[in-house]
Amino acid sequence: MCERKGFLVRSSFLGTHVTALTFHENVLLVGEGPNILVYENTSWKCFYKMKVFKAANIHGIRNCSCDNDFKLPFVAVYGSKFLSVLKLSAEDSLEIIQGQHKFEDWILDVCWLRNKNIGSPSEEQRFLAIVLAHNTVLLWNWRESRIQHKIECEVKCILYSASFLGNVWEKLILAGGTVFKEVVLWPPSGTLNENKRISPFHRLTGHQGVIFSIHYNHKKHLLCSVSDDRSIRLWRFILSTSCNSNIDSPQNEFSLSQWRSGKFELLHTLSAHQARVWSAWILTSYIISVGEDSSLCIWDMSGNLLRKDKCHNGGSVWSLTVNEEETLAVTGGNDSGVTVWYLNELLSSLQVTSTKLPQKGYDDFPRNVALISSMQKHSILVSTDAGVLCTYCPNTDQWDVIHQEISFRSYSSLAVSSCGFWVGWGNITGKCLIFSCSDEDRLSLKKELQLHDGKVHSVLWVSETPRLILTCGPSGQLCLSQIEKDFLPMILYKLFLPRCKQHWTSAGKYVSQFSLLVVGSRDGSVHVYSGLTCMVDHPSDSTGYSQNPTKTFHCIHGKNGVTDIQVQHDILYTSGRDGRVLLYKLGRNTVTRLRTLKTNFISWSTLLQRPLVELPCGGGHRSWDVKLNSETGEMAFACIKKTSILWNQSYLLKTVQSSLVKTSIHGQQIYCILHLCQVCIKTENFNLIATGGEDNTILISRMSYNEATSQANLEVLCRLAGHISSIRGLASCPMTNVANSYLLVSVGGRAQLIVWNLTISHEEDVECKELDHHFLWTVDKPHHKPWQNRTVETIPDALTRYMSVAIFSSHKEGWSTETTLIATSCSDAFLRLFAFCIKKGKITHLKTIPCGVNCMQGVVSMPTPFRCLITTGTDGCLKIWDNNKFLSNIKDSARRLLNENSEKPKMANVESKEDREKINIISKKLYSLNEEEHEPLLTVRLHQSGINAISTYKITETYLMLCTGGDDCSLTIQVVIGGQGSVPRIVSSTSVPSAHAAQISGVSFLNEKYVVSTAVDQQVNLWKINWLREEKTISLELLHSKLTSIPDASHLQAWKYRASDMWTICVCGEGVEIFTFLLTT
Repeated sequence: MCERKGFLVRSSFLGTHVTALTFHENVLLVGEGPNILVYENTSWKCFYKMKVFKAANIHGIRNCSCDNDFKLPFVAVYGSKFLSVLKLSAEDSLEIIQGQHKFEDWILDVCWLRNKNIGSPSEEQRFLAIVLAHNTVLLWNWRESRIQHKIECEVKCILYSASFLGNVWEKLILAGGTVFKEVVLWPPSGTLNENKRISPFHRLTGHQGVIFSIHYNHKKHLLCSVSDDRSIRLWRFILSTSCNSNIDSPQNEFSLSQWRSGKFELLHTLSAHQARVWSAWILTSYIISVGEDSSLCIWDMSGNLLRKDKCHNGGSVWSLTVNEEETLAVTGGNDSGVTVWYLNELLSSLQVTSTKLPQKGYDDFPRNVALISSMQKHSILVSTDAGVLCTYCPNTDQWDVIHQEISFRSYSSLAVSSCGFWVGWGNITGKCLIFSCSDEDRLSLKKELQLHDGKVHSVLWVSETPRLILTCGPSGQLCLSQIEKDFLPMILYKLFLPRCKQHWTSAGKYVSQFSLLVVGSRDGSVHVYSGLTCMVDHPSDSTGYSQNPTKTFHCIHGKNGVTDIQVQHDILYTSGRDGRVLLYKLGRNTVTRLRTLKTNFISWSTLLQRPLVELPCGGGHRSWDVKLNSETGEMAFACIKKTSILWNQSYLLKTVQSSLVKTSIHGQQIYCILHLCQVCIKTENFNLIATGGEDNTILISRMSYNEATSQANLEVLCRLAGHISSIRGLASCPMTNVANSYLLVSVGGRAQLIVWNLTISHEEDVECKELDHHFLWTVDKPHHKPWQNRTVETIPDALTRYMSVAIFSSHKEGWSTETTLIATSCSDAFLRLFAFCIKKGKITHLKTIPCGVNCMQGVVSMPTPFRCLITTGTDGCLKIWDNNKFLSNIKDSARRLLNENSEKPKMANVESKEDREKINIISKKLYSLNEEEHEPLLTVRLHQSGINAISTYKITETYLMLCTGGDDCSLTIQVVIGGQGSVPRIVSSTSVPSAHAAQISGVSFLNEKYVVSTAVDQQVNLWKINWLREEKTISLELLHSKLTSIPDASHLQAWKYRASDMWTICVCGEGVEIFTFLLTT
């Protein structure tokens, strides 16, 4: 490491793979990169953090606890070839007792040994058993840092995993997972053969891949192994009949003769993971496994899969641990997150009870089901085909008949209010009965209403305050009525539902704050009725008036219907049978769709980003109901399936409130990071950054810095989903005439471009919404009807990727100030230009410029007054283009499309042949490849191969500095002179051939004197730029080199902290690390 005296670069934040977890009495120890974090196991607050290794990640943490009665506060931490011994003090802080000791090979497992021949307990824990990657075991005296014994197995091969069985050296067994797809068990204290090695006792075969983890349960004598073949194999150890032993506890371990004479029996092969399995634990009644497919699976001892949960944002789940009571399981993943799983709550959600109607001497079956709330319990309300309304109490298994009427036979619609105390029951004649829970917790009939002249298709309670009920009758007629305290109903509005194939409502919600009624229809559309204010707040004797919806989201949930509508603050949620949950922004008389989150028909946690409960119900079109008590966390669910009533009761309070120990970020590799702005709200300063990566999501995060502790904190504010492939580039600019509002442009795979709007509120929150998106290729299916023959010019290659994006401006006349120009570099060797009209919220493809035959990797905009674009490619060339030159030819068409009232042509509205020809001409001009060649102003070859990173810095109005890093590990600096209409040219240039040991992936200027770079070698280098303008010479001097803990570093950005000399460097890749340092002259 190169370091100038007095110059300090400090790692202030690290979020990367969590590779080690363990419980130690009342704390949870977490290994993240080289750091160990200590969490209290009830509040889950981190109260201590320590960096253990300088250049290695933590792979395992082992407690000094040989039995339940005797524990010492020592912890062995290992990673790579290093091992350290720490002591957990009474103040819950860590102290390094034995500094990092380097061994000759990789460490796979460590075991604290007991020795009954030694007197005092404090002296007993002197020895550690250490297994190395070449099937070698060391007996190490850690107090004296001395190896007592070195033992090798007869099977001399590379181990991918290993686990010690027992903790007494004389009885110790090593189970090693070899590269030859087998588990080898051998005793380190056994007898040496003629080759001075120890022969194995057992070989467990059957896996079709290497072994990644081994776990042994001493009480049940069960061993499980997980493999590259995506399976888990469960083995039972059976003692030989000639051996008599009483093994009831981990302390009564088998002797070596018992291990040798016994045998292993394969019980089950478990297969449910869709990728490699990393770890599995055998509990008393269950088996838990985690893997690369971001899944946590729970199995019973018979090999049946009980539950499978996705977690850690689609990233790999690297680590797993379980407490001694087997009530908590903790997982750590690729997303830097740590999640607690409350096993009792998880398993309670699996218990589904099925019941049928009592036999009455005639055939009857349930038609509708709902949940009603009493003082202490939930009851199931059922309407039957025979016109009977009854309740069922699952706790007492008792049925009670509430009401029976002939007119409700064969058809009825049922709804219960969200509070569970009000019931509406409609029939085929237009009658609707209103029931309410009495003081004796029993339903009683309160009112009969004749609302329609025909069939009541649906009954919906849309509001509690005021108490509103919405009914749908024939021909889409809607009646919005209010039930007053004296049970006198009043029809407030008669609304109409737009015509559709299935002309009735399936969900609804009234939002009094914005005077909106939002209704979901059976055809998948969402309709908004606005202005429903006066009569709702002040009901009168008027019968209302007719009104059509003011806004409609046509078939937004496909063609199968909307299943539910809910409101939280100013966000509206709709779920549909298409398996999606859609989010909308509410406003006065308006509803704006924000973004889409794909989910299943489940209970979903937006905080944990995973399902809490998933139950088979047959689909959202069936009769179902759910009630959630926010205070107790109790959730009740009921549905009808095959004439049976299914019932489930789950307890989710702990899961919802305290499952997230450590906040997660991206689950997969991060490709780009963008510093948006610095904000000061209520005397607090923080930075907003955006990150995008392989998980197809954009995270908007708030970075705050504590000057007292020199630590930074990264808090995720929102997640933007909309990309269908990995995100490769981000760019932003402030909104015109709108304070604290920004445009964010994201590009990525499948040639997709999305424009977002970010607005910062005074409550330190960020509101995000998607404005428009654009594809080069069409997703429409081809038309096979000859009378609808439509010819559209499209790009045939749908696999084109946008590699980076830049926002630039043009000073040519005819361009509106509300137009944002966007440039993207593409993998098919083209530079594509777009325009975004802020007023209309539309993206228009302006021009496609050929840039050679190599992939274009980067594009940046040169600052004013240069008015140029810079592109880089895999050929190592840098090209400078004139903005105004290649935009001049499309000025007229762009003005017509963006600044006037004309819209982008829609082929679905074309009727005549003349109209089709006109639109085809416009499409060819704007969307197809332009035949005119454009020559760059300057082309220079800077690298032998691809240029991965580029940064610019404006020195003066005529001088610009460029820095590039490439696959050839070299770093270059150029000084370009230009501006004010002159052709740019390079006046000074230098290159450092071996700036890094691997390809450079990120560079960023601090100012005209300093630049920082990072590479795949995980080094962050700070360089000093020595530029003599008069002599036209420039050179680079390495000032400082810092090792980052982020694997596969892919991008870097630096910015200044407020007005001080404190700088922040953010490195991203397989995680995020933030460095801070003071830069003084």
